[in-house]
Amino acid sequence: MSLLRTAAITLLFAVGCAAQGADPEADSGQPIDSGPSCDPTLTYANFGAMFLAGRCNTCHGWTQSQVQSDGAALSNVVLSGFMPPGGGLTQAQRQQFADWIACGAP
Repeated sequence: MSLLRTAAITLLFAVGCAAQGADPEADSGQPIDSGPSCDPTLTYANFGAMFLAGRCNTCHGWTQSQVQSDGAALSNVVLSGFMPPGGGLTQAQRQQFADWIACGAP
């Protein structure tokens, strides 16, 4: 991985973590997410490729293997709302993407 890509992922991860703030249960009264919900029907072919093409790859060019290796940073910036710029995703869509990554981006 290039030094520039590594630096960019590190920066995005830091921004994503900072944007998430404090304990979500303390802030909203809602329970903390218990982990990813792995939907076996979501694959790179029928979900990931379309999501990345429509929301990420006009600027970034993510591949499946990059998402599988650097997915935690990508997931953080999507969940935090930092990416994609201009919004356009519901919280459910953000969570579905994060869960797909957490399940290995199959």
